Amino acid sequence: MQLDFELCPRGRLKMGLGSTGRWLRIGEFARLAGVSVKTVRYYANTDLVVPAYIDPSTSYRFYRADQVHMLKRIRRLRRLGLGIAELRSWLASSDGSVERICLLESLKRRVQLQMAADVERLRTLQLLPRNDPYPRLLRTPFETADSALHTRYIECLSQPSCRSRNTARAPIVHLS
Repeated sequence: MQLDFELCPRGRLKMGLGSTGRWLRIGEFARLAGVSVKTVRYYANTDLVVPAYIDPSTSYRFYRADQVHMLKRIRRLRRLGLGIAELRSWLASSDGSVERICLLESLKRRVQLQMAADVERLRTLQLLPRNDPYPRLLRTPFETADSALHTRYIECLSQPSCRSRNTARAPIVHLS
């Protein structure tokens, strides 16, 4: 790879990649890709989008313009649900390969299972009464048992036979 350098009008060093393009600093690369600099660093640290050049004296990261499209594709695949390991497999395989087809089929199955779980959650939420701030449907079995025990205890206290007992001990109420 042939690097060429030239001076900008203000005397700053401008780096180029021959006639094929130019180097982008991390901020400009992030802006063109529509992500934050932190996101670019994250993908660089996970070896998904490796800088084309790292200046040894300043540790500045430089990218090629053609890497913008790769980062955008990675972000799109992440939004669809591919994990980091799956993205590595995706990048290691070629267009139209069996590996990529299998990754997409696996992702499709996961999304379908998630959709089924979401539909079930929606059905449960639709069963909830609108005016009850703590509906029975959301209570755990222990909360339901405690509620029933509390109700029976209050009922027992309202009966004369229960009050005539020793009030130092709470009456034993059996749930049946």
